[in-house]
Amino acid sequence: MKVFSYLFFFALLALGVWSVRRCLRAIQVSRMDALSREAQFLLAASADLGNVNKASSPSAVQPSMSGKPSPMETELLAREERLVYLLLRVALPEFEVLTHVSSAKLLPRGEHLGLAVLDFVVCRKDFRPVAVVVLDRAGEPARPSRSRALAELAGTGVKLAHWRVEQLPSRTAVRNWVLDDAVPGERRFAA
Repeated sequence: MKVFSYLFFFALLALGVWSVRRCLRAIQVSRMDALSREAQFLLAASADLGNVNKASSPSAVQPSMSGKPSPMETELLAREERLVYLLLRVALPEFEVLTHVSSAKLLPRGEHLGLAVLDFVVCRKDFRPVAVVVLDRAGEPARPSRSRALAELAGTGVKLAHWRVEQLPSRTAVRNWVLDDAVPGERRFAA
């Protein structure tokens, strides 16, 4: 009788180990599929960014005949900004990403002498800012008011990064930078 109970116990143990391994394998395959879909999405978005001829895109919005664009035809983010927004959303799903935020919203009262519009602000779920991303575009002149606001912002403890539109960092680099508590101040990424 003891032999049968031991055999039954080992059979149940083997079945449990087999089912746990099968579940872990399914989770791994699911993660790999999600990563490949994410990579395809970002590649498609970056390829879309490279298209300069908007009319050739089947999803492009055609201008109205009256010459005045309707609110549905106005793009709030430029193509490179949409790509950066997607990168931030994919890299940091547990955070909120805000676009075109005034620096006066982040600085204490009286300290925002040089007002600027920040490209992206990464916030916790309670909308407390964690990091600011500023896009450096080639050929764009430096604005002194923006430089003053960024210098003031770097002293507040909010992480600040400058990204070049042509060379965006990887998803893991973005995630590590935002989640790393030991990286204060300003950082310039070069992918």
